[in-house]
Amino acid sequence: MPSSPANPDHAGFMRKLKLENSWLGNMSLLGKISLVVIFLLILFALSTWGIAYVQDDEEDIRQTSEQTTELLREINKATRILYERQSEIRQILLSPTRTNTDAFDAANQAFDRTLTEITRMALTDAVQQTRLDRLRDLNQTWLETVATPIIKSMHQVWSKSQNAPLAERERIFEAVTGTTRVSTPDLIAVIDQLANISTANLATRQQALQSTETKGRWFNYGSLIIALLCGATALYLLVILITRPLRHLSELMTRLADQDLDIDIPHLGRRDEVGTIARALLEFKKMAVETSDQNWIKTGIAAISNRLQQVETHRDFADTLVSEIAPLLNVGFGVLYFHDTAHEQLELMGTYGFKTLDQLQASYRFGEGLVGQCAVERKPIFVKDIPADYVPIHSGTGHAAPRFVILLPIISKDRLLAVVELATFTHLDSRQHRLLEALGPLVALSL
Repeated sequence: MPSSPANPDHAGFMRKLKLENSWLGNMSLLGKISLVVIFLLILFALSTWGIAYVQDDEEDIRQTSEQTTELLREINKATRILYERQSEIRQILLSPTRTNTDAFDAANQAFDRTLTEITRMALTDAVQQTRLDRLRDLNQTWLETVATPIIKSMHQVWSKSQNAPLAERERIFEAVTGTTRVSTPDLIAVIDQLANISTANLATRQQALQSTETKGRWFNYGSLIIALLCGATALYLLVILITRPLRHLSELMTRLADQDLDIDIPHLGRRDEVGTIARALLEFKKMAVETSDQNWIKTGIAAISNRLQQVETHRDFADTLVSEIAPLLNVGFGVLYFHDTAHEQLELMGTYGFKTLDQLQASYRFGEGLVGQCAVERKPIFVKDIPADYVPIHSGTGHAAPRFVILLPIISKDRLLAVVELATFTHLDSRQHRLLEALGPLVALSL
């Protein structure tokens, strides 16, 4: 046969039971709260560290990007200055009114300062430093092969005449440019290479910044999700391990206060405050059961005593006694045999629950049957596993043999007065036994 699927409610119950009996379930309430607080603090610390790490990374990338942007500004400035210097050298050559090199010298100094600043800003970039070295060499070569020869020639021309012929100027220009290996476009090309590398670095850093910002957002989302999951887990554990058990125990307390003594108390094995409350509730239940049993016994004894005081004959006494005992002990039938001291035997005096009296033996001698044996031993006799052919218990719907028989001697001052025999379907519980123990002295006193 195919096996039936496991009951999900049972599986859930078993998981909760394992959780309650685990080290976490047995931890004290303060320990549970402290554990949750410590875990949340660790989570908060990790989240704070992660956010700070991402923010520091973003800040580093932003600073590097700003430095690269500033470097690009300086490179563009260097390009502009080179064009200005080139324009000034042309003015010196071609303008008939230009008779000094002040503007050229200022542009050349500005280029040197800008180149120094670019070198400082790109100090950690080996590739850029290589190109800057190339740029300085080209610039020095240009100065030595172009600018200096032109200025020197023009100073010679100016010493002869402030207004040199255009043909002389063109001759000087062709003589210089015809022999030089470096021109301003060569310097511009190197500067463009510097700019291209810086632009590529800036784009890379912008991508890195976007990636870091994305990671930061996902980290924040992840931290939020983890915090929510941890909060839900903590709430679930709080409900399973504390709130629900305490609510259940509170309901059981209310039922116990309402005299419901059939409650089953859980969580007795737990070693935390819930287990302490459960064990205390168990003690309260025992006290309530004890009090209820005592009240039940006292009420039963008082009712039997009140009825026995109203009878006048031994037969009425016997019938009343077994009739009062029967419902209290769930008895199917019962008999009472008085001790006939004259004949030293036990005489049938009262009955309860029999269909016909011919089922009973009218008298017993001492030691004869269980009734006589009880008279001899003078102590209660309890018999179980009664044979099927034993005298049956009759009712309107059928009959069946009893399962338990109780024989109780009635003794007063070491003198046997009677023997009571009772038959039931169920074993007597503790309070019914105590009722029987209390009945002996009462019956003896009444007789």
